[in-house]
Amino acid sequence: MKIMNKLTLRYLQQNKKRTILTILCISVSVIMICCIGISLYSGKQFYKQYIEHTSGYHHYTIVNNNKDIIQIIKNDPEVKEYYFSSTSFYSVDDKKNDVSLNLKQGDYTYFEKENFDDLLIKGRLPNNHKEIAISQKYLINNHIQKNMGDTISLKEDDTGKLKTYLIVGLINDYEAQSYYKKSFNALSYIDLNDPQLYYTMYVIDKDLSTNIFKHCEKLNHEINEMLNQTSDFNNIFYNSQYLGIQDIFEENSQSAFLTLYNMVAILLFVIIFISFFIIYQAFNLSTHDRIQYLGMLSSVGATSKQKKRSVYFEGAILSLISIPLGIFISYIGMTVTFFFINKLDAIQIMGVEIHAQISIFYLFIVILLSLLTIFISLYLPARKISKISVIDALKKNDEIKVKKYKLKTSSFSKRFLNISQQLAVKNYKRQGRRSKVIVLSLVISMVAFISIFSFGQRLMKVSNNANPFHLYDIEMYINGDQVPEITKLLSTHDKVDDFYSISGDIPVKMKLDKKYLKIPKNNHVYNQKTDEYNVVFIGMSENKRKELCELNGIKYRNDLALVYNGHFTDYDNADNKTSHYQERFIKEDNLFIKTPIYFENVTYNQRGEEEKIERLQLEPLTSYAFIDNDKYKSLYGIDSQGSLYMIVSTDYVFQQNLDYYSSLRVFIASQQHVELTKELEDLGYNIEDHTQNFIQDRQIFLIIEIFIYGFVCIMIFFTMLNIINMMSASIEKRKKEFGMMLSVGMSPHGIHKMIWYESFIYGMKTLLYATPISIFIEWLLYNQIHIDDYYFSISYIAYIISFLVIMFVMLLTFHTGLNKFKKQNIIETLKDDM
Repeated sequence: MKIMNKLTLRYLQQNKKRTILTILCISVSVIMICCIGISLYSGKQFYKQYIEHTSGYHHYTIVNNNKDIIQIIKNDPEVKEYYFSSTSFYSVDDKKNDVSLNLKQGDYTYFEKENFDDLLIKGRLPNNHKEIAISQKYLINNHIQKNMGDTISLKEDDTGKLKTYLIVGLINDYEAQSYYKKSFNALSYIDLNDPQLYYTMYVIDKDLSTNIFKHCEKLNHEINEMLNQTSDFNNIFYNSQYLGIQDIFEENSQSAFLTLYNMVAILLFVIIFISFFIIYQAFNLSTHDRIQYLGMLSSVGATSKQKKRSVYFEGAILSLISIPLGIFISYIGMTVTFFFINKLDAIQIMGVEIHAQISIFYLFIVILLSLLTIFISLYLPARKISKISVIDALKKNDEIKVKKYKLKTSSFSKRFLNISQQLAVKNYKRQGRRSKVIVLSLVISMVAFISIFSFGQRLMKVSNNANPFHLYDIEMYINGDQVPEITKLLSTHDKVDDFYSISGDIPVKMKLDKKYLKIPKNNHVYNQKTDEYNVVFIGMSENKRKELCELNGIKYRNDLALVYNGHFTDYDNADNKTSHYQERFIKEDNLFIKTPIYFENVTYNQRGEEEKIERLQLEPLTSYAFIDNDKYKSLYGIDSQGSLYMIVSTDYVFQQNLDYYSSLRVFIASQQHVELTKELEDLGYNIEDHTQNFIQDRQIFLIIEIFIYGFVCIMIFFTMLNIINMMSASIEKRKKEFGMMLSVGMSPHGIHKMIWYESFIYGMKTLLYATPISIFIEWLLYNQIHIDDYYFSISYIAYIISFLVIMFVMLLTFHTGLNKFKKQNIIETLKDDM
């Protein structure tokens, strides 16, 4: 056996090109598996730090003013730790026209967890509820002559209650850069004895597992009993993101983390399957080259078992090189990637860095999966080589087995194809099983690329959907008479990328033809007394109404009312169950709405009771069109899933002279949102910069995008490597064939043309077989995503790119191989016993 191993090692050393290609194939497979592991684990650790930095370490919160709840938590043996905070707005008592002061109150643990010591300029943090640490900037900007050791009187905005504090510290303003936290400019110790104080209690359980949810149900029930509340009243709010990053989910959870894990599982399955085939091909080509050599060994006494073990020994040697190499390259590659990601300004602002990390468990999984993939891939080549007879091995009779009648030229080929094209078709058929293996290899490469590309696109959709402000950066509030002025200002401003306006939701009453409706008449959309439907009108600027028309394949007109006909949720089901409908209306024409349309102007008395209802008749709508896809519906301020609504022009809204609905919200997209916000505020406009508040979330999406395109690049390299491996092997095995063609008068140009046509056949066959498989995998990935108005679509660009890459690499490999072949002597090539 030692002799066989020595001969195997000598073969690997002598055939360096084949050995290196096999090592690369295994290494790239390991790199892909390992990169997913490193990205997933490193991303989870980074996001965990980010969540701790933004929403906190706690497992759940309780917001209340009842002090008995504190005693319940204090006596609960399952609770590990709890702490408190509260936020109130105050103003300085001795100052006219003063600016509101945002006072954050908390206990010692809260201050410690939030690292508020870092805010101190001088002094210390408060130790009791009569002390305060106040913003130095606030005192200077508002000309308040106070310093450490002085007392300051503050009046609570809501109650008018006056409180006096001793200034024990000066701090910097806390500027919240996260939705989960609020900015403040003063700190004080929380007074839990204040009966009017609403506190937030942050609770951490001892057991970090799904038992948290059972414990919270028990706590919630106990609190409801104590407060005489209904049993279904919710007092507890989970820190879902922190629990989710720890892989703790509620039953039937729709968490984005679970969606991500499902998608990663599908991706891993695809990669392992592809890796199995590619590694199998690499070893199959290697063993095929050794058939004659092993046949000679068989003729001098080598047994089938020894030949089989020789193949496994080759696999073991190459695995020892490839697996550590793949892990090392993937780790270095991800380290370099993370290094540049951490250099981004926005990441540095977050105060959290991402580093290449992998758990021992996942590293073990990577090695185990790689070894299993390699040795399963070796089984068929080893079995084949052990069963081949000595004569067949020496003659290499198994290379091509095809029946003569299959090579017969059809009348169609004779009539419409030239000689180069006919030869290309014959050669493809003559290759027999080898041509099928090449096509299958190319199909695998194409499916791999499209799977990664599709995975990335869908992951970006999930990420962007999680961002509530991905449709705009800045929000502005204006009156109807300001529209011309604002339109002119924003249209010519160099910092504005795009803008549009949306009115408030206008509730109207109208009669609809019941024959057109698919949805039931629930109390939310239908008034049984008046036989009228409750519909909401949304005014939208023309640029976005036009965009919605294009998105839904509708010809745009100014007078067109867009009726949303997408998913509808019925909450008022007779069985107290929620029902879902894919469409709201059966058909579309101008008859399903019966005029007139009414707006009810309701006035209320001092007790909040309806006093008077005035019905105003609105102008009729002349034409309608149904839309299924409305990407702006999250901006309307209505329950778009359970309401009937139509999108009309803002001009139509203003023409109705409805005073209450004469204002608009203007949404602005801008890369320079900070500078633009300052400029608009200086002009006196009411502005809110949402992107600045969600800057960290935006950077998470940027990081995800970098990962996606990184994986796409790896897949392009993987695809090219596989094609080069297959095509170079094909050229090597066909040297004698090309030599025979040249010897009977075929020109090198004719061979080039024949090869081009062969490549085209392989490319079209690959496209034909890979397309349905890729569509199926895309559908599996789509099935894991739950996004409103997100419909299944094919990633056409991925199919085009992969087809072009396959054709380019095939032709390049054939061209390089033929140029190398030209330098050889024809007679020597024909004499060579392949």
